[in-house]
Amino acid sequence: MTGFMGDVMACLATHQTDTHASSYGDQTTIWDGGGTATVDYQGTRAGSVGSLWIDLHGQYGSQNVGRKSYFEILVEVSNDSPLHADVEAAINQSVRKQKRAIFHKGSGRPN
Repeated sequence: MTGFMGDVMACLATHQTDTHASSYGDQTTIWDGGGTATVDYQGTRAGSVGSLWIDLHGQYGSQNVGRKSYFEILVEVSNDSPLHADVEAAINQSVRKQKRAIFHKGSGRPN
């Protein structure tokens, strides 16, 4: 898993100061593992009580057959990046439970 963690942490650092949600469809590949495996920044999403969330997916599969996520994490925008170990733990949790993991510091929740 550590092969893409530097790219994940750089993306989080870049978007920790976002002040508004991005448009849907703004997906950007931040790591390409070769073949069909990628890690993608899905955008910054609006949540409850004015919160913003950085949406990251690990995905695989052909666009012709259908892409599948192997992890999804939502990290609350809070002007400081979370620790590497916490992000890795959230990714591991998402892979194990096969659902999104949420990392937050405030009272907001993703929509």
